[in-house]
Amino acid sequence: MAIASQVRDEQLEFAKQGLAWRGVQPDAAGNYAEEALRASVDARGLHLRVSGEPGDWFAEVVSPGGDSEWPYAEGHDADRVTAIVRAVGRAATMLTLEEGRKHFEESVQSLLGMDADEFRRRWDAGEFNPGDEGFWAAESLAMMGAFGRV
Repeated sequence: MAIASQVRDEQLEFAKQGLAWRGVQPDAAGNYAEEALRASVDARGLHLRVSGEPGDWFAEVVSPGGDSEWPYAEGHDADRVTAIVRAVGRAATMLTLEEGRKHFEESVQSLLGMDADEFRRRWDAGEFNPGDEGFWAAESLAMMGAFGRV
C-alpha cells in the first residue's frame, strides 16, 4: 500500500510540474484555483469535464475531434481540485496537434536547416542514408512523423 501511495504522490508532483511549465501556479498556500485550471485547458482548445461527488472525483481533459471527443488525460482523487490538478497537469505535459506540428517544424529547421515539407519529400525519397551527416536527426524526426503528416 505504501508503494501505491508513493506513486500517486509522484504522479501529483509530475502534474504540478506540468502546470508550472504551462504557467499555472498555486497560490501562496499551495492551492490551485479551479478557474485557472479550466482557463489553461480552454486556452489550448481542450475541454475539462468533472464528475463525481465529495470524496470521489473524476476529472478528464478531452480533445475535440469532429463529432466526438477523445480522452487526453484523466485524474481521480477524493478532493475535487486535486482530481482536476491530476488531469490538467498531465495534459499540460502533452502537446496538442497544433503544438506538435509547430514543434516538428521548429525541430526540422533547427536540426537540419530545412523546412518540414522539404524534409518529408527527402525522407520519402530515401535521400537520407545511415552514413550521412544528419541521418540520426532525420531518423528521429521521422519518428515524430505523425505531427509532420497530419
